[in-house]
Amino acid sequence: MLNKRALNYTLQEFINEARHEFYEYTKLNPILLITIGGILVFLIIFYFIARCKYPKGRNTVIFVIALMILDFCLDVAFVVNNVWDVPFLFLPSLLTILVPAGFNVFSAFVVMIQQTFSKNNGELFKKWLHRHTTMAGAFTILSMLHIEILKLLTSNLLHLDLFNAPFNNTARKLLFTVGLINVFIEDIPQFVILILYFKGVGINFTFIPLFTLFINFISLLSTAINRIYELISFPSDKSERQHHN
Repeated sequence: MLNKRALNYTLQEFINEARHEFYEYTKLNPILLITIGGILVFLIIFYFIARCKYPKGRNTVIFVIALMILDFCLDVAFVVNNVWDVPFLFLPSLLTILVPAGFNVFSAFVVMIQQTFSKNNGELFKKWLHRHTTMAGAFTILSMLHIEILKLLTSNLLHLDLFNAPFNNTARKLLFTVGLINVFIEDIPQFVILILYFKGVGINFTFIPLFTLFINFISLLSTAINRIYELISFPSDKSERQHHN
């Protein structure tokens, strides 16, 4: 077991190597910084445009979706480029991508079907679905990246009808449950895999695993906070009935 002094030395080595790797990677790939900066600026501008257009919309969903997409892309990049540095992590890494992706698409499809045949707002949802069939299908498929993408349809973003899907309380509870399950079948396992990867390679790591670890941690923290807020902010079934009436 490492004593405190050895542990501090190991952490210092890791931090020094992380700084060096970040500097070298961005030095050799300046377009990366430009791209990230450009995307970030675009998201901020788009957020303020959406907020000015309709302040009551859940406009912060823009950043959440961007984070989830980035997290998924980095997970794939990690499996393709780096996981073979620690071979026994390949299969678990692959499963933490494929299993949640399949589960999310299936769950999104179930939610859409459930809403279509709902007694409370089925007709209202059918009318919305008829107006946006193509986009609803696209978002169902894209939910494989993360179930949060389906929630974009209820965000009232830009006050567009597309993003004002009349999901009822049952759908919100289903999406909450799916998101919670994702924490245990995707977010936590991926974080553990990355920790094991760094333990396996020591300080001989590259930029992609380092950036993936950082984004994975931010994504996990964001998801945990979102789940807590969703849990305490669910409208009651009574208030939902009053809303529809």
